[in-house]
Amino acid sequence: MRDPLRETRTYFWTGRYWLGTGLVLLAASMVALLWFSAASVPDVGVRLESPRLARAPGVGDGLLGRDPVGSEAKLDRGCPVRGDCVVDFSYRDEKLLLETQTGGGRVWIPAIARQRGGPYPLVVLLHGTDSMPKPGGVHRLLAPPLNLSLEFKSALERGVAVPVIVAAPSQTRDAHASPSLWTPAGFNLADFVTVLEAELSVLGSARVDRRQVSVFGHSGAGCVVTSRKRNGLFHVAERVRALRTQGVHVTTLGLMDICFHGYGGGRFLRDALAGTSTRVAAMWVEPQTWYATLDRDLDGFARGLGVSDVVRCDRTRYESCLGNDRGWWLFKARHRPLAQEAQSGSGNPPGDDDLDAHSAMTRWFVQEILRRHLSGKIGR
Repeated sequence: MRDPLRETRTYFWTGRYWLGTGLVLLAASMVALLWFSAASVPDVGVRLESPRLARAPGVGDGLLGRDPVGSEAKLDRGCPVRGDCVVDFSYRDEKLLLETQTGGGRVWIPAIARQRGGPYPLVVLLHGTDSMPKPGGVHRLLAPPLNLSLEFKSALERGVAVPVIVAAPSQTRDAHASPSLWTPAGFNLADFVTVLEAELSVLGSARVDRRQVSVFGHSGAGCVVTSRKRNGLFHVAERVRALRTQGVHVTTLGLMDICFHGYGGGRFLRDALAGTSTRVAAMWVEPQTWYATLDRDLDGFARGLGVSDVVRCDRTRYESCLGNDRGWWLFKARHRPLAQEAQSGSGNPPGDDDLDAHSAMTRWFVQEILRRHLSGKIGR
């Protein structure tokens, strides 16, 4: 005999079961959908403090995290659709920057490199000392009023140089004196290249040609070379062989109005680079603001370096031009024309500060590098 009350209860509990099951499945589907969306949609325009680039200060042995959008390597993040791209990224910010600052790394990628993709030579810029860093002023050699990327861009547009990726770390913490600037604990070239490569993999298909990495240092980036301590350019020089085992080939070491240290400084570089293919390119000017106590003996430095042959150069720009059979060169710029160029600020957007000859000379240096070593012709 049918029991209506019992059937009603059965239908009731069966309905609740299926309703509950449906709600659970719906909730699970929503969670899965949200998770998939978060994992597949890149955070466009957010490049600073990326988890994939997070590092312990001073440690370069590996990445601490993995960016969930790392598989989307070809999507532009922070770059315009076309044209050159300038992007800031974190590089040892906790170690090198003041507490309120982030994004110590900056990279300039020319439009043609973004368009074609593939490997390109890399130039790494190391700035000099800064006794009074501005709270928001992290970048120097790749920012107005100097912005050396404009020299690379101009040469590329005129068809006289190959495309080059230009990148620079920045240091504002303890940057007032050379002994605490670009120390081995603060900057490691192989580590910087690795971080940059990770950044480029997200920005597009242009990448670093590790066989063609140059390092240019300005002023205080080349002022520490003693029996116990080498910073900046001198530390890079002594590690050229070790860097090669890590896959980083230093093609040119650029000395932009550094201290020079007379014969001893030149001899150190000559011995450190003996048997390697690394070139030395050096330029100096003698601004009145340099301390008289610094050893600015250019003749002694040239002898120690083994650069003594007179080579061709623009004599309206340079007082002396020396080279050797390895393609190394050492030019002394004329102070008066540089001072005039610094006053006019030609080729760069106006900035807050007027450039002195010591800073403006870096433009001439980059122009010589582009003409002599990045034009497809190696000449003197």
